[in-house]
Amino acid sequence: MVVSLPENKIVDLISKVTRLYNSSLCTLRDLASVTGLIVSVFPAIKPARLYYRNLERIKAQYLRENNDNYDAVISLSTLAKQDLLWFMNESRMYNGTNIIKPATVITLTTNASLLDWGVVSELGVTNGTWSHEEKSQHINWLELTAICLERSCVIEAFHIPGKTNLEADRLSRGHKINLEWKLHPTVFQWIIQSFFRPNIDLFASRLNHQIPTYVSWKPDPGAKAVDAFSFSWHEFKPYLFPPFSLMGRMLMKLKRDCVQEAIIIAPWWPTAHWYPVVLHQLCARPLLLPQWTKLLSHPQDRDMLHPLRASMRLVTWRVSALDSKVTASHQELPSTCSNHGNQGQKSNILQRGSASVAGVVRDKRILFKHLQAWCVIF
Repeated sequence: MVVSLPENKIVDLISKVTRLYNSSLCTLRDLASVTGLIVSVFPAIKPARLYYRNLERIKAQYLRENNDNYDAVISLSTLAKQDLLWFMNESRMYNGTNIIKPATVITLTTNASLLDWGVVSELGVTNGTWSHEEKSQHINWLELTAICLERSCVIEAFHIPGKTNLEADRLSRGHKINLEWKLHPTVFQWIIQSFFRPNIDLFASRLNHQIPTYVSWKPDPGAKAVDAFSFSWHEFKPYLFPPFSLMGRMLMKLKRDCVQEAIIIAPWWPTAHWYPVVLHQLCARPLLLPQWTKLLSHPQDRDMLHPLRASMRLVTWRVSALDSKVTASHQELPSTCSNHGNQGQKSNILQRGSASVAGVVRDKRILFKHLQAWCVIF
């Protein structure tokens, strides 16, 4: 069953609100009449209660200042007029409220800080961080958005004291912000122009995904799936910028799922245990990314700099789990990448002395490529 205002009531509401909005001065009685009308439509226009508080606040203020004289002449504040404007523009759109609760009712407890948010329900738990723009909003907006991020739904909100909302409170303060780094979008475009356009971003979130189709670590409103390791990657050509601690596991997953090709963003760390593996899965010369201060950005704070920016060189690795593709690419390596006439190097890891050599595979040196356009743009 839906409760809604008939058309003549909507017209009357908009007419009276508009008249008050267009008045430079009004009496307290006029203001009280409109606020009373607004309160009366709460059952039919669900968001109405969010857009009358400034009107009610200014009415109470002027009543105190004028000894409850409803005939006193007043002027409306800018915030009060903004509330009136909402009713003029939106009341018809939001007319109609379903008073029968849906068959499926899910109870969520949420909490939001100025940095992070957390949600707990019988379906599971999730949390995340706010973007630079979002965290400037009022804390009430953040609390409601923590609910709405789950999906569009009919919401009934109740306050729970913080001391009894422990798990959601913990989640809203425990998000690991070091997982949210994002490669500069311009650099990402250069990479896909050099290699290919991936069709999924496997280690991402709603704030840092480079591709519309992405997989998140925890439940996320825009994600195609949760936990990249929980399904096969065989049908995808993925973009991967994982936590570096997952590199070994991720490379094993690529091989096991026979991924045709993938783009990986990972550091130039020749002594890392996974480094020989990525070299042997290369199907193109790797791109050595510039050591630019803002190569990586954080969605929560635009001024935040990556703690390893001075010592870490990031590389774009194009890899394949198909032996035939890897072998063919090695055969096409330029002659400058071979040590003709010399004994092949026994180790596939070169000392980090030259910024041109990634390593050695099958007696051939793998040379880095460089992004030439960087110096022009930045």
